Amino acid sequence: MAGEVVSTSPALLISVLGSEVSPLSWLPTPLVVGDRVLLLRSEGVWHVVGLRSPRPGEGIVSSTGAGVVTVTTSAGRVTVPHVGGVPVVGDRVGLVWGASGGMVVGRIGAAAAPPPPAQPPADPDPPQRDPVRHETTVTAAAVQASTARSGSWRTDGTAGYRAYQGHSTSGQSADNTGYWFYGQALARGGVAVSGSVRLYRATGAGMSAARTVWLALHGAATRPGSPPALLTTPRAAGQVAQGGTVDVALTLSEVSALLSGSARGVAVAYQGTADYMALLGPSDRPDAGRITVTTTL
Repeated sequence: MAGEVVSTSPALLISVLGSEVSPLSWLPTPLVVGDRVLLLRSEGVWHVVGLRSPRPGEGIVSSTGAGVVTVTTSAGRVTVPHVGGVPVVGDRVGLVWGASGGMVVGRIGAAAAPPPPAQPPADPDPPQRDPVRHETTVTAAAVQASTARSGSWRTDGTAGYRAYQGHSTSGQSADNTGYWFYGQALARGGVAVSGSVRLYRATGAGMSAARTVWLALHGAATRPGSPPALLTTPRAAGQVAQGGTVDVALTLSEVSALLSGSARGVAVAYQGTADYMALLGPSDRPDAGRITVTTTL
């Protein structure tokens, strides 16, 4: 059965066949108003079992207002706030989604204006060549990694210099969120082409088999006094076993946010024990958490 989220506060309400229902359980990913979801009804109780369609990661600006823009996406039109420079109609922009809804985080490209009518030259001219677009690949090494739990930085064991997600089964109940910080190395500008982040999984935390990394963005260049809020909803970004390495691909929206400076670093966050793990920081390896991005100017 399909439905649409109509409210998330004070309770989650979903419209199903013209009626509003409040499910007993739902996905670990925070839902936002407008999400189309799949539901299962068992013994008179509703459960959210999946997203009916993915949230759009980019679109074209169709109108602008005071602090918000309307973006036409593959899933329809959405009106959301923006950060950074003010987009204009025709800009191709990236969208990220969090618990409070969507946000435009950077310009990916702009719709090209139609060329003016060609005028016959007075004298023969050589053929005009298209301008060459130069791609540049840069890397940014993490300067620090750290883990937070229950709103505070952890200082016990390796949590002070590694990034943990989820929580263990040994008497813990509060989930960990791990961060990597990069200083000012990422806000370079340019148009996003691709990006990735290199992660190394530590041994001794969680299941030894490959488990899923849940990646998000944050907005702090260096570690602040309190853990920074996540700018995006954690997404399943790849799997890695204990002692293994994974180069996690970043989306164009994530790369655009990092290049524009609206996001400053990456984090891992998970609710539960199944994907509990520890990931190395630069104190373990200089390239742990290293971000590589390719841009055009």
